[in-house]
Amino acid sequence: LRRHRVGRESAVGATAAMARTRGVAAAAVGVLVVLLAAALGLAQARVIKLTDKNFEHDTQATTGATTGDWFVMFCAPRDSFCKELEPKWAKLGEELLGEINVAKVDVREEPQLTSRFGIRNMPTLLYLHKGKMFKYRGKREVESFMDFVQSIRSGKLTDGEPVPPEPGMFSEGLPLELVKEYAQNPALIGAIGALVAMCALGAGRANRGARAKQH
Repeated sequence: LRRHRVGRESAVGATAAMARTRGVAAAAVGVLVVLLAAALGLAQARVIKLTDKNFEHDTQATTGATTGDWFVMFCAPRDSFCKELEPKWAKLGEELLGEINVAKVDVREEPQLTSRFGIRNMPTLLYLHKGKMFKYRGKREVESFMDFVQSIRSGKLTDGEPVPPEPGMFSEGLPLELVKEYAQNPALIGAIGALVAMCALGAGRANRGARAKQH
């Protein structure tokens, strides 16, 4: 009888020990998952998501003021080249954290930005610096990206184009080349405004004349 009790107690003790071991292992796995999720979230946070709604507010792209430089990737998540670039872009965000803003735009979800910047190929990489944009055409490697950034910030690369203006009454639906011409010649704003005012004035006079004839 004593042997049976001892055997039973041993079995119970072994079972409890195994349960404790499994509990510790499960807790360790849980902690690891949390840490990995936090690391992934931190990496994603270092690449800022830009949308039609927040783009101009966050980047101040047309004025080049206060928020600093932006390196923006225009991509589609399902595109194979974009998928290949994603981890490198996240790494670039880590390397340049606190120096410049690394961001991305989903071209499928943000049609206004896609149209505004004339995005036709993916991924398209644009560097925004003091009201100008520089298109990246080099190797898709982190070191090459950083060299490109340095060449712009140091003044070695200066052939950027003016950032296209926000869509509005004069740029909405216009061809990209006309929008770029508009951006390069702000005087056109006044000329177009004067033309609109003249048309409105003429229409007003015509309406008054028609009403006078009716009376």
